[in-house]
Amino acid sequence: MEPSAAESAVTRAVVRAPFSGVVVKRLHNPGDVVEAAASDPILRLVDPRRLEVTAFVPIAEMARIVPGTAARIVGGSGATLRVISRPTSVDPGTGSVPMRLAFSIAAPALAVGTPVQVELDAETRMKVVLIPNAAVVREGEETAVLVATGDKAERRVVELGLADAQHTEVRSGLEAGDAVITRGQAGLPDGAAIKVESATP
Repeated sequence: MEPSAAESAVTRAVVRAPFSGVVVKRLHNPGDVVEAAASDPILRLVDPRRLEVTAFVPIAEMARIVPGTAARIVGGSGATLRVISRPTSVDPGTGSVPMRLAFSIAAPALAVGTPVQVELDAETRMKVVLIPNAAVVREGEETAVLVATGDKAERRVVELGLADAQHTEVRSGLEAGDAVITRGQAGLPDGAAIKVESATP
């Protein structure tokens, strides 16, 4: 005996997800008419074990970031991620491109939709001169640092490279081992007398 139209409708009323997860959003209420199309979803289901992060990257930096690029959440759990897809569109409102990142290990206990700040390792360079960001002095179009040379402050124009939250790469103008001044250097003239003191333990 063939099933009746009512029986067929009942079997289609039960919706099963292809994975176990948590319902984070309901887009229809009981009794609503739902279109049989992907553009009219009923529920949003998330697997907490497979959370991803969407990072918005400036268009100018897009070429430097490829699938597999390492990243980390700043100021949070210290969780590490990796880029898993290149963008296919540009956000016209921000002029940036969205990139999907997956956690390298188990995802931390973050609620879906939690805003996070992400650092991406766009480039890795070895054997470069690094200085604290606080040592950089910007004067008009020039970038300089003040180096402690004996009891004098020597001003040197430098060319900077990559930077992170704490350090900046110096491509030219300094040598490894030069002692840069990190406090009180703003407005300090070239050749000013200084006194180098040992750091407090």
